Amino acid sequence: MSGKGRVCIVGPSFGDPNRKHEGRTKMISRLYEFLRESGIAVSENIENCSVVHINSSGIFELIKYARLPRRGKVYSLYSNLKTSPLNVVRDTVDFLRIRNPGFRENSLRNILLRTALTMVSCSVPTPLVRWLFERTVEVAVFSNRYTARRVGASNGKVIRIGINLQKFQNCPRRGGTVTVGYVGHPSTSKGIIEAVEIMKRLKGVRKVLFLSNPARISVEKLLGKEDIEVKGPQEDLRAMYSSIDVLILPYRHELSSIATPLVLLEAMACGVAVVTSRIGHLREAGEGAVLYAEPGNVDEFVERVVYLIENPKVRRKLGIRAKRIVGKNYDEKAVLMSYLSLYEEIGGRHEEVKR
Repeated sequence: MSGKGRVCIVGPSFGDPNRKHEGRTKMISRLYEFLRESGIAVSENIENCSVVHINSSGIFELIKYARLPRRGKVYSLYSNLKTSPLNVVRDTVDFLRIRNPGFRENSLRNILLRTALTMVSCSVPTPLVRWLFERTVEVAVFSNRYTARRVGASNGKVIRIGINLQKFQNCPRRGGTVTVGYVGHPSTSKGIIEAVEIMKRLKGVRKVLFLSNPARISVEKLLGKEDIEVKGPQEDLRAMYSSIDVLILPYRHELSSIATPLVLLEAMACGVAVVTSRIGHLREAGEGAVLYAEPGNVDEFVERVVYLIENPKVRRKLGIRAKRIVGKNYDEKAVLMSYLSLYEEIGGRHEEVKR
């Protein structure tokens, strides 16, 4: 396809090594590859495109590209876009206590700038967000029903985030000592401090933090003398999840993760028992295959984790249920086909998007 039949994908740089572990970046990169494999002319340049697909975790790109014609413009929102600004301040204050000041992105200026931008984004009134979506884009895509219902845009559509299920088939459970793990960024909003506090209260188990970028934090400040293993990014995700018996994801609030955390979906696809926070978008994804605790309630998290440690049959039952849910709702192939159908639908209304 060439010229006016082109689909343009706008989003984070696919080649940025600092973003390759982000769920949003993974999903956009896979969409880009899928379109090319399907014979769709695809570009990152917004000139001469029938469909401009903007991908973002906030509303700043919505404002940035507002000058583009509404017709043929798709906006995928990969976050829940809302939390109390006080939560953002608390996350920042806690991160300053455990940060590695020698890490380039951890300068006080950068941290305060990120905090300010996040506070502005999550403070925008929902009616204004709805108005922006309805006035500036043809189709607003939300990654879960939780956010789609709350925003209530009349041009809204839900297309979930998906994973490659084949990568997570046949995750063998190992025997021996039970392993409790945390997987994700070393971010206070994701509950890294709470994860460590939970692990400190567990006895007789192996405890491991699998961190996307351990260099961002001072491990000594975070762990003290606690016997917790810290590992960096893992290339073999199936082997990593297979090594975990109970995964803890103590997210603090709605903005702690993308709209549906890939870590949660990947663990569920591998049949890992998960304990995560009792927040709307997480409950939508995990349904009845995950145990929940109130955000920040370390006592309740410990109670749930200990229950799973002591009940291997429950862990297996949850794992079987989790595999079924992910297979039904979060298959990457179905997600990618949904986007292709959306492009063709828009092309049919305006200028045909051909294979």
